[in-house]
Amino acid sequence: MHDASRRLQDCLAEMYEPDWFGKEEMDALTEDTDTLWLDYHQNITDKSLNTLDSYLTQFPDIKARIAKRDRKMVDFDSARHHFSSLQKGKKKDEAKIAK
Repeated sequence: MHDASRRLQDCLAEMYEPDWFGKEEMDALTEDTDTLWLDYHQNITDKSLNTLDSYLTQFPDIKARIAKRDRKMVDFDSARHHFSSLQKGKKKDEAKIAK
């Protein structure tokens, strides 16, 4: 939404020539709108993250399980990558593949 608003403002700024009446007001409106969008985005982000963090504090055991699963997935991905590189290698070492 902010990107579309910014593109509209850029298009209007290109249309307005410097000597036209209202050019300064148009530039001021563009800056104000951009500032308001950034403030709105920051406000929404802060409020939603605070709400989400307070909600997640109700479930510390689930959060710990999710973190543990993420660590296991990283270990599994690493082992899978290592295994596939051993299989694709030119010289297969059966002892390493068995591990």
